[in-house]
Amino acid sequence: MGAMQFSQEFEADGYVRAQAHEWLAQFAPLVLLDEAPSREEVDAQLVAIEKLRTSGRDLTSRLSFLQSSEDQRLAETMQKAYGQLDSIESDLRRRLGRLAPGDLRGQVDLTEIQEKLAEREARQELGVSTLPEPPPVLELVTSPSNPAAAAGAGIFGLGWTAFTVFHSVLMIGGMFKAFGWGALAMLLFYSIFYAVGIGMLATAVNALATESIELNGRTLKIKRVLGGWVREKVYELSPRTKARVGTPNMGWTNGNKQTPTMAIILTDETGKEVSMGTGASLEFRGRMVEEINHYLDVNG
Repeated sequence: MGAMQFSQEFEADGYVRAQAHEWLAQFAPLVLLDEAPSREEVDAQLVAIEKLRTSGRDLTSRLSFLQSSEDQRLAETMQKAYGQLDSIESDLRRRLGRLAPGDLRGQVDLTEIQEKLAEREARQELGVSTLPEPPPVLELVTSPSNPAAAAGAGIFGLGWTAFTVFHSVLMIGGMFKAFGWGALAMLLFYSIFYAVGIGMLATAVNALATESIELNGRTLKIKRVLGGWVREKVYELSPRTKARVGTPNMGWTNGNKQTPTMAIILTDETGKEVSMGTGASLEFRGRMVEEINHYLDVNG
């Protein structure tokens, strides 16, 4: 009878140990991972903490009845880990507040908010801008690569150009017999159609390239990168220019859609338009206009 009771207690103790090791295996990623978790990982870890809190409450109590030194070490580790759940959860909720502002599960840092409010009040009293100070050189990616738009413009441009070449060769070739070299004058007429086709192909290349800018004072550098191909243009901006969203004077239409291309527009010191950001979304253009104008206000 005693042997049977000992066997049952041994099996029960072994089951508690197995549960404790399983619990710690689920807890370990909360403290052992070095990289900051993403929002999806934070969501998963908050769910895991709730499960660990529920199962760990009874498990820590049961571990305290085990007698061996190894069991005591296991119980001590388990107790410390369980005691850190609230602190870890608080850290995760603060991170969630940064990753997903407005998420009801997130927490905000009250000290940080108070510091920012005090800074704003000080700036308002001094009559200076409450926006953050811009860097000495403003660097922005104004238009990311857009393969879909490039494909649409490229296909339309290739079709248009190919048809223009075919049609012009037939027409000029046919009229060459009657007018001789004078038939080449028709190239002036066809140049309009060639310009449209070449413009569409250029639009496709620009859409496929990544566009970025460097604004150093009133010196603007626009860089387009496509693989190993890099093209840079440098402009000196007008002292009074302000960035705005609009349609460039020489803007092409978007593919085969009869809608004008929208861009961020500035004016250089000669009075010519400088446009960028044709591949960005309307919301992104709006934010970039605010950043550029704030920089120009401070560094103008």
